[in-house]
Amino acid sequence: ILEMIAPVISGLAAVKTYVNNQERRGSLTIAAYGDLVLHYLPMVIQSFRNRYPDVHIRLLARPHASMIQMIKSGEVDLALCTPPLAPDPSLEFVGLFQSSTMLLTPPGHELLGRRPVRLLDIARWPLILYGQQSVLQTNLERALGDQGINYEIVLEMDNAESVKRYVRIGMGVAVCSDICLEPEDHDTLGIVEIDHLLSSLTIGIYTLKGKFQGRSALSFIDGLKATSQWSLNVARAG
Repeated sequence: ILEMIAPVISGLAAVKTYVNNQERRGSLTIAAYGDLVLHYLPMVIQSFRNRYPDVHIRLLARPHASMIQMIKSGEVDLALCTPPLAPDPSLEFVGLFQSSTMLLTPPGHELLGRRPVRLLDIARWPLILYGQQSVLQTNLERALGDQGINYEIVLEMDNAESVKRYVRIGMGVAVCSDICLEPEDHDTLGIVEIDHLLSSLTIGIYTLKGKFQGRSALSFIDGLKATSQWSLNVARAG
């Protein structure tokens, strides 16, 4: 009997080896907000590449609505963004971390001395906005509108790095997620947390419900969760 089944066992071992090799190759397509692509994902991508050097990664910066469409169509394997306003039964969402909302001003700005900062205080200054389809900009304009506060938009831009540059030279003030901030920004900008005005945002992973995820995709998701937990522990320690 052993002689008869030995080729079968050998064949199964060969299949397992083949599948494992294939899982360590292939491609992985990820969509995320531009700020996440630039500031949050580099460490995750680097760690993943060290473990899966033969997996081709396609990383796309997209607004929320585009990412949802791409997940549903199967164009991307997973997306990193905020949860939907209404549940979608075709999608699965797993929260990763909370992102605080920050006010950016030039250094020494008078808003830095106000505690707490009010929306009315912010609206007295020219606003620099970015991400026309972003949840943060939508929340800001809705909050101003709900309170009947007039405001002036002096610039609209498509990424946070450009916004920070124009805030530094005194063109106006801006609101952004803490994801966008680098340690050196605290030396060149005035930064105040305003979660009391605009609540923090949940960032998480979208996948298509029922879709098979290969080992590389699951490993990438595990890396995201580990990075988020590490960031949370650092924040608590701080």
